Amino acid sequence: MFKYKFGFTLSEILITLVIIGVISAVTLPVLFVNYQEKALRTALLKNFSVLKQVLMRYKISNGVPLIPSDVSGRGELYSKIKPYFNFLENTSSGNLIKTKINYKNYNGNKFDINANNGFYWILDDGTIILNDGTIIYLENSGSGGSSSIIISADVNGYKEPNTLGKDLFMFQIMEDGELLPMGAKGTKYTDENTYCSKTSNNDFNGASCTNKVIMKS
Repeated sequence: MFKYKFGFTLSEILITLVIIGVISAVTLPVLFVNYQEKALRTALLKNFSVLKQVLMRYKISNGVPLIPSDVSGRGELYSKIKPYFNFLENTSSGNLIKTKINYKNYNGNKFDINANNGFYWILDDGTIILNDGTIIYLENSGSGGSSSIIISADVNGYKEPNTLGKDLFMFQIMEDGELLPMGAKGTKYTDENTYCSKTSNNDFNGASCTNKVIMKS
């Protein structure tokens, strides 16, 4: 008595491969985006911790926290805070790499670095590059009671997406010396409809995404 062996025909195998290809084409980009977002959030949390440790070392060394009224002139924040960073690769009292990275806001609009766009004032009072590639930008504006300190971190350095709110994140040192993610209550940019929106054309669209990404479960 003959026993028949059943298998797939060539056409059935080809159809199966086509289906697998279609599914892969749909799902892999989504998986990649999700992986990238998780990796950037992890880097953001790491840098938030690093910056808080830097400010804690400053406080221990000086007996008082670093507050906005302590700094005024261009480069003063840089000179005060630089000694408390570890693992430095390169530093500058000005903007070390302004001509090397053309950042975008959260909806993808590029900033023209040659147009002196308002966005770039947050990058020009000092640059610190860490050994892991993170780029720290310092900004101290005003003086006395009207002064403010903003620290930004490009958590993956020169790599894309180079977008405010995706891999470039902003923090603010408050009047009591506490470091808060931009977008938290009391910080300079809190309205997510303006500062973390796919449609807003505001120069600082993406600023308040820092708090949103940190608080994301």
